[in-house]
Amino acid sequence: MAINIEEVQTGISLLDRQHERYFDTVERVLQLCREQNLEPQTIEDLLIRVREYAVDNFDTEEYLMTLENYPEYEEHKAKHDFFKDRIEAFAPRIEGGQLQESTNLAKELYSLLVDWFNTQIKDDDMKLAHFLNERNRKKS
Repeated sequence: MAINIEEVQTGISLLDRQHERYFDTVERVLQLCREQNLEPQTIEDLLIRVREYAVDNFDTEEYLMTLENYPEYEEHKAKHDFFKDRIEAFAPRIEGGQLQESTNLAKELYSLLVDWFNTQIKDDDMKLAHFLNERNRKKS
């Protein structure tokens, strides 16, 4: 299952750049899923990239939601927290990992990232972007 970055163009340049970085990471995870001998360090490095994306993007969105009094802030933030917890759950499984386990982890990570794209980014983030863009139009 692939993702299409064109489906999540928000019109908010910072969010769009962050989503592009996410898209690049998902594509890299997909490439790794096809490798036979995936080193545990490689998947750990990708997990770091996912964490960095989450911190940057979630902090940005949460700041904008607070700034603009987004009515669904609590629900949206709870989903961010859930995603961060899911990502953190990979860390102990990577430490001391074996090659076969690393390939399985890459596949699990890919599935999680695609699911996040299809639920959170395509739906909730686009809803937030619509709200922010409407607010911006009204201010102009």
